[in-house]
Parts: sequence; C-alpha cells; structure tokens
Amino acid sequence: MKIFKYELQLADDQQVELPHGAEILSVQFQKDQQGHEILQLWALVDEYEKIMVPRLIRMYGTGHYMAGHPGKFLGTVQEAGGALIWHIFDTSN
Repeated sequence: MKIFKYELQLADDQQVELPHGAEILSVQFQKDQQGHEILQLWALVDEYEKIMVPRLIRMYGTGHYMAGHPGKFLGTVQEAGGALIWHIFDTSN
C-alpha cells in the first residue's frame, strides 16, 4: 500500500480515476513551485491494483443547495484566504 495524490479541479462535479479499493484520506490545497494553490486529493491505494474505478467528487460552497445526501464527506477547504469555502464529497459510495 502507498499514499498517492491526485489533482482536483475547482468544479461542482468531477470524475477521478482511482485504483479499485482506494481509500480517500484527505483533500487540501498544496502550493506548487510557482506558489499557486492546487487542490489535491490523497488516497491510500494498492499500487499493484490494475483496475481503475471512476469516483465522482462533488463540491459545495457554504450555503449552497444539496439535493439529498451528498455522499461521503472528504473535507472542507478554504480558498482566497478563507473568502471561499468548499465542502467536498465522494458521491460514489
């Protein structure tokens, strides 16, 4: 097992391909070499697993409407010095 990271986009919905059985651990911003904040997802994966599975990731801003239960909560991140708050869910489970 290893922990790998996957870049996320700032989008309401996106699909991320993860190895079968991957356990999502955390979602946070990480600065790149130019100082830009990039949204990253870290997951515990079996590095030998060849079957990739699509995972649907959804982001909601504070106060935004959610139709039904949004899925498994992954974390909350702040952007622009805390001016924008995003709550991130895995709707695949």
